[in-house]
Amino acid sequence: MYNELTDAFLSGHVSLPDAPDRALLLLPDPYNPKANINLRRNDVSYFKGHYYLYHSPIPVLVLFLPVKIATGRYLAEDTAGEIFSIVGLAAALCCLLSLRNDYFPRTPLGLLFLCGCALGCCGGQFSVLREATVNHVAIACASAFLMLAFFAALRSLRSQRHALAWLSMATVCQAMAALSRPDFIFGSIGLIALIVPLLKNTASKTKGPVFLALAAGTLTLPMLVIGGLGALYNYERFGTPFEFGARLMLGGWDQRNLGFFSLGGAADNAWYYFFAPAHYHRYFPFVTAPTWRSIGIVPNFPFLIFSLLLLIPSLKRPAGFVAYASVVLIFNTLSLLLLPSGNEAAVTTSANLRYLPDIASTAVMLGCVGVMGYWERPKKWQLANHLVVGAVVLVTLWSILAGVSLDLQRFSTSSYRQLAQILNEPTALWESISGQRYGPLVLSVRFPNDLAGQSDPLVVTGEKDAADMIFVNYLGNSSISFGLASDGIVGPRGKAISVDEKVPNRIEVWMGSLYPPIGHPALKQMSYDEAIVAKRTVRVVLNDTVVLDDVILCHEANPSQTWIGSSEHYFPAFSDSFRGSILSFSRLKLRDAKPILHAPVFGSVRLVVRFPTGNMGAAEPLVVTGEPEAGDFVYTDYVAKDRIRFCVDHWGRPLIASQTIALNYALPHTIWISMDSLFPKHETPRGIAIDLDGRQILASDQASYDATPYEVAICRNPIGGSTCSYDFTGQLIQVTRGDAK
Repeated sequence: MYNELTDAFLSGHVSLPDAPDRALLLLPDPYNPKANINLRRNDVSYFKGHYYLYHSPIPVLVLFLPVKIATGRYLAEDTAGEIFSIVGLAAALCCLLSLRNDYFPRTPLGLLFLCGCALGCCGGQFSVLREATVNHVAIACASAFLMLAFFAALRSLRSQRHALAWLSMATVCQAMAALSRPDFIFGSIGLIALIVPLLKNTASKTKGPVFLALAAGTLTLPMLVIGGLGALYNYERFGTPFEFGARLMLGGWDQRNLGFFSLGGAADNAWYYFFAPAHYHRYFPFVTAPTWRSIGIVPNFPFLIFSLLLLIPSLKRPAGFVAYASVVLIFNTLSLLLLPSGNEAAVTTSANLRYLPDIASTAVMLGCVGVMGYWERPKKWQLANHLVVGAVVLVTLWSILAGVSLDLQRFSTSSYRQLAQILNEPTALWESISGQRYGPLVLSVRFPNDLAGQSDPLVVTGEKDAADMIFVNYLGNSSISFGLASDGIVGPRGKAISVDEKVPNRIEVWMGSLYPPIGHPALKQMSYDEAIVAKRTVRVVLNDTVVLDDVILCHEANPSQTWIGSSEHYFPAFSDSFRGSILSFSRLKLRDAKPILHAPVFGSVRLVVRFPTGNMGAAEPLVVTGEPEAGDFVYTDYVAKDRIRFCVDHWGRPLIASQTIALNYALPHTIWISMDSLFPKHETPRGIAIDLDGRQILASDQASYDATPYEVAICRNPIGGSTCSYDFTGQLIQVTRGDAK
């Protein structure tokens, strides 16, 4: 969206180039979500026949527009978020060095290093880097300017000759932060706290009243100028300087009556921002954020709370800076706690994970002051001091580990496999000592009689809302089939086979959740390709006959999360337990459970298919490559009974779609698909191209994530993602690989 605003500014407009649907203009009430559902553009503001971006224009003015003018190319929003995050972190580290050099010179390098790591890992940067959206860019921009304001404030307190210049820079940066995130405006009051120490520092060279007048002008003039320009921008868009556009946004509910603050969700917001647990795992990443809602600072970043408690003894030293930053922290926290959700009847909290930096970035800075200040204070009780320092180190290490885990959550496992194998060594050692083993299961079972039309669980792995199950489907006449269900959704189904219910039957169950995670040390004995194939294969062998063989990525599970013959109530649509007899079970050793790899195949994919009928509105996969968080999907979107379009989803990027095409579903059709992930990594990028029956229907220079030949799935979606279903339900007549169309 910011690139659209860039184009708008270059053309001399403040409205987006995208014109609203004419039918939207004719509605009696264009903000009615039921009336505009098929006409609106979500998450933009609408006013008097134009769309506007309600987010701050500051990222465009300082980054997107200069890049466009200088290079002629657009800047990706995820790249912009990374740039702002790097600038903010660099400014924060400069603050840390300034604090140490000017106020806490006895701080040891080890403690300084820990504080630097805390700034990088505990400031909430992970929450704005995990998605590439306009919302996250604005937040990263505000955080960067706030850290620059902190650095300028510190320099103003130590500079004799240029104190007012640094104070002016701090005010400008604070104003830019406030224009990027309007709730930051209240924290600007904290700049006043800098005047008293500045007066003391410069009193010998400048008369108090004169300096006071100059400082007051330095504080107010940049605020008035930048704030006035922001008000003018609002007036140009919405006819009033006080409307930022959030209440005019189109979406799932009418926001015109949305207030700026509300007490209704304060308690829920406080819970999520301060106390809500994350998801915790025995394997790295140890901490993950389960939803869009915030996770609590206390359990996940205790450094921020513990170190703030140490801040009290440090107040006498950088008092002006501590007061300024404390005011920012207090007002930013209050703003988030009192922020309404937008639709309090449907969502009781506005505590979004992406807002966490508004609190965390300032809290971690103040926490570093507290830690360094505590180290400098006179030590009267050695034992107590040793305990406090030990506690600081422990909570800092946990907070850093949580931050790293949450940040790496957005990447594919392969990108940090070696780090994970190191960090998972203690867990692997504990599993070995406690006798926990991984590997495919070998069962001896006797099947029940007279259960035609019913299904029983055979093997269940995982936990609630993240479980997988191999089940037995009884077809009648001593015939059964096997299938896999994941979170209650039925996935691959096997072929029917006859069994003798009177005798024991040997069953082998191979599924990814019976293997350790890719980053587990136990998988060092497999190559990466072997591990990938093992993790995404589901296979059932009954009496030496393969009865189910497909690809799907199961949820991770440890050995204690494996149940034989019980559903653990995770799958209410199935029976609670296996109603036959499980006579014995064991595990194959991992060294004996390596998959056999086929010869690697590269090249474009040529499919001959007959599309299914009756699937209107559904989306089904044609080619899926890569892994979770780093995958590419080529899929069909069945628009109508004789209309179809082809879509490409590059994980984390906007969707690319063809035009809607008229198609006879009853006839076979040839589809040719070419994308970079289908070819060796070292080859020249080709982009994406799709041909239908010899005619090109989609072409883009969109890159693909790297994928091995064993991470390519045809007419299956084994890696999840919400863009398309698990399998293609039409008829796959032929599939070939190679450049020939």
